[in-house]
Amino acid sequence: MPKSRLDLRIFPSPVTLESRLMRQLELLLAEEIFDKIVVYGLPSPELPDTSLFFDGRAEIRRPKLVSKSLPKSLFFQGLKYFEWSFHILRSSMFLPATVVECHRLSSLPIGLIIKFVKRIKLIYQTHELETETHELAGIRKKLFKLLEMTLIRRADAVVVVSDSIADWYENRYNIPRPLVIRSIPKVKESTSTKSKDCSRKQLGLEPDDILFSYIGVLSRSRKIEDLQKLFSKVPSSR
Repeated sequence: MPKSRLDLRIFPSPVTLESRLMRQLELLLAEEIFDKIVVYGLPSPELPDTSLFFDGRAEIRRPKLVSKSLPKSLFFQGLKYFEWSFHILRSSMFLPATVVECHRLSSLPIGLIIKFVKRIKLIYQTHELETETHELAGIRKKLFKLLEMTLIRRADAVVVVSDSIADWYENRYNIPRPLVIRSIPKVKESTSTKSKDCSRKQLGLEPDDILFSYIGVLSRSRKIEDLQKLFSKVPSSR
């Protein structure tokens, strides 16, 4: 009987609206690159401990944490992280995984332990410049920089979302150029065209008028104000 091909992933979020992740799972299973995929996420009171997708071939596991109700200070957040990591490490030992994939920097340490214990490949998937986010500051930023600099070379492959981020990682850490997998929504052509026509009609725009749409977090870190200034310079005739 052939050995099962299992992809083990660690994702530090409750895994609810992670469209990029879901597209990856769908493709890997459709192409039969893996027989099963198990994703470890964070627990959430609104979500079940286990969720199944794609006829049960993809499984989201959210380990329950005794420390979940503790305060959100740096110290207690550290305790929650170690408990979550312990659950993943203990559970993953019983899985016939052939690769472990770490989404985001915070999951890289536990992924590295699993790599060496189970002697499998490790893939580090960054969703942005992990150490340069607007939310990181002070001692947390310094710790994350040290962590990434120390561990990234232990990964067998690094995956990023854009060419500019790939350039940054290659030059910053002197590593082989990361693989770029862009985040492009899956949209049916007929639906896209219909929605575009509907939006232009509602806004009173002509077919050749420039229409800019932004979908994402509205914060200063996303340079929304700069985009507003840029598009305010577009001629009114467009």
